[in-house]
Amino acid sequence: MSTNLDSSSPHPCISSDEVLKSIARELETAGISNSTHQASTFRNQRFLLQSFLTIPERASYLFPRSKNYRSIHVQERLILIAAETTDHNNVLIAGVEVLEYTLTPHTSDNQAIVPERFVYIAKIDTSGNWPIPGSESQMKKSPVRALVHGYLNAMRCHKIKVSISSAPSSTECTQQLSTCTPKTSLYVFARAQPQYLFAQSIKNRGKHILNDRGLIRWWKNMVGSAYFKQGDDSNNSSTKRPIQASWHIPGCESERHAAVITQTGTDDADMWTYGHHYKGSKGLSRDIIPQFPDDPKSRMIQSDTSGRGAADVNTFWELMAISEECGAGRMTGFFRVVEEGTPLEPSTEAVAEREEEEQVSMDSDVTVVEEETTLEPPTEVEVIEEDVSESEPDYTDMINVLLNLDFASLETSIESTQRWQGYVNKWRNMAKTCDSLRIQEHEVDVQVAVKSDAHVASSPATAPATPVNFLGAGMIKRKATTSSPATAAPVNVLGAGMIKRKVTTSSPVTPAATAAIGINVLDAGLIKRKETASPPVNFLGASLIKRKQPTAPPSIIEEAKRPKLDDTK
Repeated sequence: MSTNLDSSSPHPCISSDEVLKSIARELETAGISNSTHQASTFRNQRFLLQSFLTIPERASYLFPRSKNYRSIHVQERLILIAAETTDHNNVLIAGVEVLEYTLTPHTSDNQAIVPERFVYIAKIDTSGNWPIPGSESQMKKSPVRALVHGYLNAMRCHKIKVSISSAPSSTECTQQLSTCTPKTSLYVFARAQPQYLFAQSIKNRGKHILNDRGLIRWWKNMVGSAYFKQGDDSNNSSTKRPIQASWHIPGCESERHAAVITQTGTDDADMWTYGHHYKGSKGLSRDIIPQFPDDPKSRMIQSDTSGRGAADVNTFWELMAISEECGAGRMTGFFRVVEEGTPLEPSTEAVAEREEEEQVSMDSDVTVVEEETTLEPPTEVEVIEEDVSESEPDYTDMINVLLNLDFASLETSIESTQRWQGYVNKWRNMAKTCDSLRIQEHEVDVQVAVKSDAHVASSPATAPATPVNFLGAGMIKRKATTSSPATAAPVNVLGAGMIKRKVTTSSPVTPAATAAIGINVLDAGLIKRKETASPPVNFLGASLIKRKQPTAPPSIIEEAKRPKLDDTK
């Protein structure tokens, strides 16, 4: 369902129903076809899709100093996927939160206002409950991949209607209605975290948490397959539009270095351009780089390190490489894909308005000019700001409820999903929520494959029975027992004299016993003992012994050397 872009709608948006239907189609294609599998190897898997979309509000923070846009509006969107378990309970398995910006540029009075669209994927997460434990379900692609592809396809294929007012010389004011696809820019910031949307899911054993390199590789493959895969309706020859895709890892100067670290390869080098998104630009970073919330680029622009965004683009990315969030051993990835819009095409519908209550006069020309120049009435902006004040607490409360649930296991996830559904039903019934928050749901049945062992275990009654032959009593042949004396085998019984007993070494050996068994016993005198070789010893005489002289003080030694006087003389 297309949204008209006229004087009363300066901020076109895509209805949640379109997005959910696109995701449902991706889930159906991700399932298993009946023609490729036997009837006993697949089953129906039901998914519940939920979309929560806020009304547009002004977002001047995106380019606070830029004067290229007349207005900037933003809508916050949360999309969740729940799967039905074998017990017919729903459990949340994946979710994504995105920010959708509509930028209306300045144009002259006689030109159509064709807005631009910025899409910023803020968070994406899984709960770890897929495949459903015990179901052994298999799909050609994961539900989270179908979620991202379906959402991006809805954004890319959506067309808006533009009304161009004309002021002919007659008294009738004619509006020419045209359609076009706006220019769309996708921004993704890849930073590995254990959990984003599903609290306590880090404790779930079924969750596979990627590291920095794995997450960058996952996003590059995900975005590349969404924009450049073959067979996509948005990429056929009739609707294909120029696409510029770039990716950058702060700190990795060359594409080869980045490809080696992330193990992405260079096979898709013709699709991607490595480097930051604003090469060749000489403007200031605060005027060129959009400042998304909870984004490291925004924090760097607002810091004193970059001079509050006064640094040029090249210097800005050099600072990002050594920043705390993108440097110091951490690896982050930045992706940007810009797809050009289509030119205005005449629509089959036309709107003609006649001024029946006014007389034909010169004043009619003035009235026509006012209709041309007031394509965006200020009163519309005032109404939006009033609605935003009511919608902010509702969406914030909704996110807080989701972040306070428990997805540590399948049991707690089912309980949390039931609590979440109770809140959703309550919000839908609230009158104020209907005006500020658009809630839509969509169910889809997908055929998924089931492992053969799980299928047999789940349905043993369907296994073919083995035929059994029943024999009569007269045809049963019994096995002969060995205890019957008639059929016992002959046994040789030896007499007592023929039994040879083993001689024990512990009993004393007598000469008669040794002679009987043929043992030669030597007498003690005939036993030759081994002589012990003792080392030769030299005995010195007393005169040959040299004793060590005792050490004495020098005075005593000198006294001993003096000749002694003969006392007889």
